[in-house]
Formats: sequence, structure tokens, C-alpha cells
Amino acid sequence: MRVYNNSWLNDIVSLLEKDERLLLCAQTRQLWKNEQGQIIELDLPPVYGAYMTMHKSQLSPGIAWNYIEDTKNEYMQPIACVLGAGYAASKKYWMYLNGLKGLKQYGCDEVYMSFKVWSEGGKCYLLKKHSFGHIYRNGGPYQISQSSYVYNYLLISYVLFPVSYRCWALSCCKLAAKREYKDAHLLFIRNKQDIDSIKAKFEHIRNTPASKVLKMNTSVAFYNEYNVHERLVLADKIFENINLNSIDNYGIIDGKMAVLIWLSLYNKRKRLAKIEEQRMELFISIKDAVLSRKIPYNFYYGACGIGWGLIYLYSNGLLDEIDENILCQIDDYIESTNINRIREQSLYYGAGGIILYVVSRIMYCRSMHLNVPFSDHLLKAVKEAERKAKTQTIEQPTVYYSLLHDNIDKIQMKVNFTPKLKDWISPSVANPINPRYWSYRLDTGCLAFTGVVLEFEPLMYNTL
Repeated sequence: MRVYNNSWLNDIVSLLEKDERLLLCAQTRQLWKNEQGQIIELDLPPVYGAYMTMHKSQLSPGIAWNYIEDTKNEYMQPIACVLGAGYAASKKYWMYLNGLKGLKQYGCDEVYMSFKVWSEGGKCYLLKKHSFGHIYRNGGPYQISQSSYVYNYLLISYVLFPVSYRCWALSCCKLAAKREYKDAHLLFIRNKQDIDSIKAKFEHIRNTPASKVLKMNTSVAFYNEYNVHERLVLADKIFENINLNSIDNYGIIDGKMAVLIWLSLYNKRKRLAKIEEQRMELFISIKDAVLSRKIPYNFYYGACGIGWGLIYLYSNGLLDEIDENILCQIDDYIESTNINRIREQSLYYGAGGIILYVVSRIMYCRSMHLNVPFSDHLLKAVKEAERKAKTQTIEQPTVYYSLLHDNIDKIQMKVNFTPKLKDWISPSVANPINPRYWSYRLDTGCLAFTGVVLEFEPLMYNTL
């Protein structure tokens, strides 16, 4: 470890004496040792703390560097997560937060402690003028149990997150480390009593809802991972080029429901009467197709995707109400489908799509104080499909919604869960410049590329 000025200690002590509810982080210089034993500093762009990630099929909650400087002329910058080589906190505050208790061996320290600080009502700050040099290496001189490593992710999501976010984190971990996840889960069950005690102690001192801290992290991720301006400009061009008359199906992937969702998100910013007319035209067409049974049951082209889409629009404030006749007709589609005979597990054409619709429909009915419309026979078949999905499928949306169903008594739609496009879409990292090559798909095409930006409403540090 190397320190590059003499005032670091006095500055840190002074800050903590003024406010002990801080977790401080120094800038990091990455040092590497070459084959001759010389220490070399890498020439890297500056970073400003870090943020928590919840990426599909990656161990979650993960962590990534933040490359955005929010306070250019300030000595300190609030940061979502500490990361690097040097941190400082009051011992009294550290003990009050119960420190890193519960974690095993290596991994997840920064996310765990940073989330605790923000949730308790404290703050994480980067000290811009203080840099610590840290020698990194390609591998540690000690062994790390991979199941213990995955266990730390399970513990953090249980202790700190609302149940819906915990289900997302578990679905990520399940697919990112299938073999290690099983052992980690068994270890988690064995330690459940101690973990419950850690969780209860932290809930007693929590002052800021976990949902706000999570949204702050996703907001930082939003600006680091997306060129927001570029995508908003592209959204305007998509609106100019989209041709409603060329849409040849009613589905949520590349049909009328896909365009209805995209236009609804786009008009949340634009508020144009023309778009409202287009939305109404699409809605009436979709309604007529459902009521006249012109569509299949599946998610790609048919009832399951349309049903999920309608509940999505309502839950996100993009539709004032849903005509219950449409959902009842979709329910009949599902009831008349023999789920036990569907061999396909996929989201688009198999049991996965039914799981997404049924779980969303149950939560919607509960939020509206309506009776769940499905028979016991169908619900039993869905639970069996979910059991298979959690062990056999590699598609995260199906695993995620199956886990939501397991915890459905703890979840309220629009309170601690709202359906989002990220639940199942996989936007590309780039989009063709020439409109001739655009794919008007909501899962991977230009509608997805811009939709993730149109959907999101950022929340930054000064709102906590």
C-alpha cells in the first residue's frame, strides 16, 4: 500500500470527528508488479467510487467502477459504493452497523458495508485528493471456497434487500454459478438462525428504505452503462420511421403489443395527442384479437405476452385501467392449455411464458382485491412447471418469476414489486445507424435499445 501525501490521516480523522456516520473511500492507483519485480502504475482513466450491479446471469449484487464525476469542483463526492484500496470509518459506527458480520472468507465486503451505511442514514464519500496505491495480482496466494463466495451473495440479498430484489439476485446467482449455488444454499439454510438474527438487528436501525438505496445504485449504473442522450435522439428517429401498418402480428416481441408498450413509454416524455391516437388504435386491435381468439397462448405472439404487457402498462402508470374482459379471456386461454403436456420450457413458446403471465396475474388480482381466476388444477400444474424451470431452464425470466411465486404472500404489486422490461428483455449494446437495418423488436432490437432509457426514472444521492 502506498499513500501519496501527508495530510490523509488528519483529513480523515477530522471528517469522522465532525460526522461519525460516514464511510470514506480514497482514490485508487492500480499498481502491478512485472516479471523483474518492478512496480508499474497503470495509466487508467480516473474513477469515482463504484456502484452495485444486478446484471442477468452474473453473481449479484456485483460491483463496478463509477466513471462519472458529479462534483467537479468539490473535495468530496458522494458515492453509491466504496471500492479500491483504502476505506475509513468510525469504529463506533462500524460496530453499530455490525460490520461485516455474516460474510465468509472473501467477497462482497464493499457492497455489504456501503449498502448498510446508506440504509442506516449515513453516507459514503470519495476523498478525491487522497490516493492509495495498491499492488494488484492475477491470483491470490490462498484458496477461496467458491460455495462460500456465492454464499455471501445469498446472505447480502436476504439481509438487505426487499423480497422481489432478493428473488432477482437469487435468479442471477442460480444461473451464474449452478454447481456452487447448490452448496451455498445448503450452507445458507444451516446458518439461517444466525442470519435471521443479523437481519433483525439491521432492520432495527434501518432509516432509509432499501428500495431507495437500490434505485440510487441503479441510477449510477444507468448513466455509466447507457449513452442516454444518444438513445433519446434515436427514440425520436424511431418514432418518425415506425410504420404501424407493417406490423403483422399482435405479440409482445415484434408485434402490436411491443409497439404499444414502446409508444406508451415514449409518450410519457412527449405527451403528444397523435401518439395517444396511435396507442388507442393498437389497443383496440389487440383487444379485438384476444376477444375473438385469433391468437395462440404463447408469450411471443399470443395471450401470455399480451397479458403480461397489459399488466406492465397498468402497473407502471401507462394505462389507467385494464378491461377485465380481456384478462378473463386470456385466463381462459391458459386454463384450456394442458401445461403438463408442454415439453418446451422456454419463455417465448413454452411453460416459461405461462409462468410469467400467471404470476403477474395473481399479483395484479391481489392488488385490485379480485379473486384469483385460476383453478387449483392449473395452479398445481404451474407450480410443477416452476419446479422444473428452477432446475432445468437457463432462462432467467422464468427462474425469477418462479421465485417470485414462491414468495408471493410477501409481495404486493406497485408496493414492493412492479413488472419491468428488464425482467425479460436483453437489449443490445449498439444499434445500427441506418434505419434500413433496424429491428423493431422489444426484446433485442431498437425498441429495447431505447426502451430501457425511456422506462427509467433516475434517483440520485441528494434525494436520500
